[in-house]
Order: sequence, then structure tokens, then C-alpha cells
Amino acid sequence: MSELLSLNRMARRLGVTRAWMRDYAEKGDVPSLQAGPRLLFNPAAVIEALSAKATNTSYRTQSEESEVPRD
Repeated sequence: MSELLSLNRMARRLGVTRAWMRDYAEKGDVPSLQAGPRLLFNPAAVIEALSAKATNTSYRTQSEESEVPRD
């Protein structure tokens, strides 16, 4: 089972601010789990999502998926 990190710990691990981490999670740019008032993160999933965004691979955010025209 993978370790889940709090917002504080995930932000620290990535070297970003809590606000940046929360913003990306709320926009769906990184995967997160809402547990009551807390956001939890799987570090491997977050790093995979950010790496995919950095290399423009097939990872798509929820907002990007909603922009794709449907037939």
C-alpha cells in the first residue's frame, strides 16, 4: 500500500508552497484525495502527473478533458 502524504508534507517534498499544491489539487492538475477537510496525496501519482505535464504526454487534467469536443 502506498503512503499518503498531507498537503504540508507533499508540498515540502516537492519544494513548493502549500498554496501552489492546493491550487493544483483543486484544479485537478495533480491527483489528490479529499478526506474531510484534508487533502492527501500519493507521492508517486503526483510525481507521475507532474512529469507527464512537463513532457506534454497524455496526462490530461479534468479541465482539459472537458474542453475536448465529443462526437
